[in-house]
Amino acid sequence: MSIGAMPEIGRWKIQQLRAAEFALAGGDAGLAIQHAELLIADDPTHLPALEILAKALWQVGDLPRLTALMDGMIRLNPYEPGYFALLGAAHQSLGRIGAAINAFGRSLELDGGKDASVAEMLVDLRRFQQNLIDGLLTDDSAFRSAYRQDPVAACRARGFEIDPPAADVSLIAGSRKASFLAARPS
Repeated sequence: MSIGAMPEIGRWKIQQLRAAEFALAGGDAGLAIQHAELLIADDPTHLPALEILAKALWQVGDLPRLTALMDGMIRLNPYEPGYFALLGAAHQSLGRIGAAINAFGRSLELDGGKDASVAEMLVDLRRFQQNLIDGLLTDDSAFRSAYRQDPVAACRARGFEIDPPAADVSLIAGSRKASFLAARPS
């Protein structure tokens, strides 16, 4: 069926989606948001429109709204590693270290550890978190006392995640670099 033979509503959706895509590609995130929201108002499960909205919200820096949107998108498609990677980046930007670690870890789990950049972000974020925890252990007697009793609970109470990751990201990141270097011509 050609676009000309499509019902009017189908043609409208395609036009709105294309307009949103072009606006986003052209750097007009605000206009992309408007077009995507029109589609989502008609169909709240329209994943292509939701994805454009998510990218546009990231561009304009509306991170609280982005995290809420990503949670909804994950409910619709819980096996998309890219959704978890973007959610992790948003949480990291908001200073939610534990939530970012969980989201990046889930992204790696879903893609089988193939995304070396997510693995590296997770390694860096865990190092950053460890430095923060070390600082709290040095400077905060209440945290130090709680940590001695139950390190996991003390860290989680402060928004950290200290359980071991689902995948050993340092090995993933290391093996990615090693395989890339081995395959590179000299």
